[in-house]
Amino acid sequence: MAPTLSFWKHAAVVFLAVLLPGSCALLYGNDALAEFAAGGIQLRHETRISMEEERLAISLGGVTVEYKFLNSAGQDITTEVAFPIPPYAYDPSALQPRYPYFTDFRVWADGQEVKYQTEVRAKLGDADFTDLLRGLGIDIETFGHSVPDVDSSQIRILPKSAKEKLVRLGLIDAAESPRWSVHKIYFWRQRFPAHKILNVRHEYGPIVGYYQIPPGPSELEEFVKESCLPPSLETKLSATANRMFKEGSIHALGQEQVVKYILTTANTWRTPIKDFQLVVERPETTAPEKTFVSFCWDGEVQRLDKDHFIARRADFVPARELVVYYLQGDF
Repeated sequence: MAPTLSFWKHAAVVFLAVLLPGSCALLYGNDALAEFAAGGIQLRHETRISMEEERLAISLGGVTVEYKFLNSAGQDITTEVAFPIPPYAYDPSALQPRYPYFTDFRVWADGQEVKYQTEVRAKLGDADFTDLLRGLGIDIETFGHSVPDVDSSQIRILPKSAKEKLVRLGLIDAAESPRWSVHKIYFWRQRFPAHKILNVRHEYGPIVGYYQIPPGPSELEEFVKESCLPPSLETKLSATANRMFKEGSIHALGQEQVVKYILTTANTWRTPIKDFQLVVERPETTAPEKTFVSFCWDGEVQRLDKDHFIARRADFVPARELVVYYLQGDF
């Protein structure tokens, strides 16, 4: 049930890039900390249930989604609803490895908090090795506790024969690093009453990516395209890059934080979304650097106040995912 991830190259779309004071970007040298994308709740295609409204709010601190679902059938519908997390793998090279556990995920239906179940599977290609790893006492989600401290790894204390078997199967390498991917889904049974609106809300903390804004001409061009920066900011970035080049500086132009959201999970419901609204929040900070908020959007983006920006669409069928950039630098 997990969606296909295809983080898109941006075409000519309307942008938002507003000059704002301050940022809370953290610095991690030249090592990038990657983001993990999540999205909304989904189900197997059900043409009788439509999404009348979706209210999506994104900030560095949290993602909140509020829905109004309408069951147009003549009887109640009870079906499985899921919040899938894209598969993730072990990364021994990461300076500060972070994984999308999303343990703060919460969901409510008509104001009542929903109790959900969690399914965690271990896969290598198309093969499922969940039962084998659990039979060896390996915690799949944390790669046998190799995260965050490899010294606590459950793999290290396995008998030699068990390790050799895992190596033969490709589940670990010669250095005993895990090679499987984790597939995790939160799911629950939900009743949609006939001819009535059901209000559903869910929230979680995003896994935010931290990167350096590239100084090289080709890298900068690609970054500008992907983040949908306006010409005015592109000109400032280019001028800063040229100045740094003349000074012989090898530093990045600035810092960026990235939040990705999978919009296309909405297409597992009856489309279109009748009324869609996105609000992006800039964090309040006291840092002296300038901060820009930028994302690609096919339509108008309005500024609600100094920290909030809104985009709306009627009869919306998402065709690509959403990437929100928080940029910090002295441009």
